[in-house]
Amino acid sequence: MSLKTIIASVTLVFSMAPEAGADWEKIQETEAGDFYTSVASSNVSDNVLVVYFRAKQRCAPELVIFDYYDIEPEKTEAWDDLKNQRFDSVVSLNRVTPDSVLDSVKSKGVIGFSYEQVDGGALLGVSTIEFLPDPEVVKSFYKSEGLSVRFHAPNGEWSRSHDYALTGATEPLKAAELACKRELAQSGQPNATPRMVTLGDKTLFYL
Repeated sequence: MSLKTIIASVTLVFSMAPEAGADWEKIQETEAGDFYTSVASSNVSDNVLVVYFRAKQRCAPELVIFDYYDIEPEKTEAWDDLKNQRFDSVVSLNRVTPDSVLDSVKSKGVIGFSYEQVDGGALLGVSTIEFLPDPEVVKSFYKSEGLSVRFHAPNGEWSRSHDYALTGATEPLKAAELACKRELAQSGQPNATPRMVTLGDKTLFYL
């Protein structure tokens, strides 16, 4: 088994049953002008689902799953082998609706691995699964109770499910999308500050 498969396998050992509970975070803004909200997994420790509304994509949503690991300094070889590599994947989203109907949607995704040094010199490993769902899929979260996500690992096998509670997701998701659209609209508007057009020492008119 390759080092890539070993690390991928470590990230994919999860239980199957969705649980309710975790709270969605208040919206935040990135330096690029994207807005996002997030929720911790209900069945995987140190795992977070983040929903971004990307300004460069006209506020279309992007979902990113972050998995975090503590790495011992003397055991970085496997991570060095994977660092900054990206692997194509297929992602399956299953939504649990109030009437217990399980709805499934598939999307293309990308898996990446990296690690960095944090405060105190500790090493933090991060694996990410990034995918662009149809905007209607994200809107369907408003009427769903939970979300289970599976994906193809670099070795081609399906992962077990990552489970996330969708209770309480509606308000922050709508707020993040609206904030992105407002920012996008404002960036497309002309500068409201008057600009003088002069000739010598005379002011001709204002723009």
